Amino acid sequence: MRQFVFIGLAAVVVGCGDKPEDRVSLVTAAGAVTVDGASRGDIKLTFTPVKTGATDLRPPVGASVGADGKFSISTYEPGDGAAPGQYNVTMSAAVGAAAADASV
Repeated sequence: MRQFVFIGLAAVVVGCGDKPEDRVSLVTAAGAVTVDGASRGDIKLTFTPVKTGATDLRPPVGASVGADGKFSISTYEPGDGAAPGQYNVTMSAAVGAAAADASV
């Protein structure tokens, strides 16, 4: 049986640096994960920036998906969002006793 995974995003974005003065402006971003139309939790999402040049220093951003399938993207603090831009999304989920990775 083939499973389809859908990730809905309100916005996709990221930032860099760990000092407040090094931080880039963020935009909040949230969404939901569904598998075959049902909410899916216990998934980790990694948003890797599609680099636009040598000066694009955006770091990867993460999100943990709750039991209800909802998530919000975090860069510096939980749910703070990410810097505007294009990202590749990698989804990691535990399947039985083994972990499975899927790129979307």
